[in-house]
Amino acid sequence: MKITLPLFILLLSITAFSQIQVLTTNVDTNDLVYDPITDRIYASIPGSNGVNGNSIGAINPNTSTLVYTVPMGNEPTVLALSDDGQYIYSGFSGESTVRRFIVATKTAGIQVNLGSDATNGALFAEDIEVVPGLATSFVVSRYSKTSGTTHEGIALYDGSTMRPNTTSDAAGSKTIEFSGNGTLFSYNTSTELIGEITVDANGVSATTGLAGILSGDVDFTIHEEILYASDGTVVDVSGTPTVIGQFPAANGPGMYDENFDLVVYASYDDAGVITFKRYNPTTFALVDDTDITQATGSVGNITICGEGCYSFNTSDNKVVIVRNLVLGAKEFMVEPQISMYPNPAKDFFTIKSNRQIKSLSIIDINGRIVSNVSYQTENIDVRNLSQGLYIVKVVDSNDAAFTEKLIIR
Repeated sequence: MKITLPLFILLLSITAFSQIQVLTTNVDTNDLVYDPITDRIYASIPGSNGVNGNSIGAINPNTSTLVYTVPMGNEPTVLALSDDGQYIYSGFSGESTVRRFIVATKTAGIQVNLGSDATNGALFAEDIEVVPGLATSFVVSRYSKTSGTTHEGIALYDGSTMRPNTTSDAAGSKTIEFSGNGTLFSYNTSTELIGEITVDANGVSATTGLAGILSGDVDFTIHEEILYASDGTVVDVSGTPTVIGQFPAANGPGMYDENFDLVVYASYDDAGVITFKRYNPTTFALVDDTDITQATGSVGNITICGEGCYSFNTSDNKVVIVRNLVLGAKEFMVEPQISMYPNPAKDFFTIKSNRQIKSLSIIDINGRIVSNVSYQTENIDVRNLSQGLYIVKVVDSNDAAFTEKLIIR
């Protein structure tokens, strides 16, 4: 519906209504994972951190406080959380092991020896993935240190027992990730091949790698059947991996945010300027961005720490937590041409615009989406909402976002 109205210029205070809060924790970390059951960010803390080094630390995302640490081993690196939240697995750069952390009891569990290569010596964990639905089983991408970093194949463990089949050294990978249907994908930064790894009762085996999809020293995450690379490349892995898009100016770890149907990146440039960016997963257009002035340098990893909460670690030894980033600065910079009345509203309100409205959501002051409206009518039912202040977010047919405050009485 397209209705011509006078221009309504919305002048809102970003500080008052955007609900953006950036917190930092001064702690040296190598990796981060978030457990929604305990509502904690878990970090691998190296020995360089001092008194709390060589441990797993739990960070409260609401306060950015390091709540506790548990000694784990010599220089913990990559982390992987089981999908039931029971265990976290940690790799190490100072010892040839993977160790299990028991989340509920806050204790270190079994330690698995990764063995050695006859030529290149001890094997270390380069990446770890817990097998979906099997909290006691994990897949590990291994490397050796004899000649820099040499990929040494992928193995699957049930507890401390390795299944017999492993991939060859040539199929070793820096990054491994399960897709939504349980398929394991790998990327070898040396050969620049992306591969599909078969997982069965005997272990793992690799298919022929595919070139021309990813390049360079990139990392990636997967949501359902879509891969998001750290250079902004978007790949459909539902069949033969195919590049389907590119997020502009994305350089850093990224992942899909199912709370808001956006893809988020902690992007950084050569000068160490960090920008938190959110993109439309369909059009690949930038939705909003926020400069992070509280930290500088490169970004290691990113995790979503609840609805409207994002956390990443930086090379200047900080864990950054961005909370309630529902309404980015760019949304306020647009001049929304919308009209809402009555406002304050009680049972219904009417919204009109000179643009085609595609979707409408109502967000509370804590950044939670409390209502997603399939826009079929100008009259919006709000009888189920409590009294208070809300933000109405409207997306038009061009995926431009507009916001207006709404008071419910």
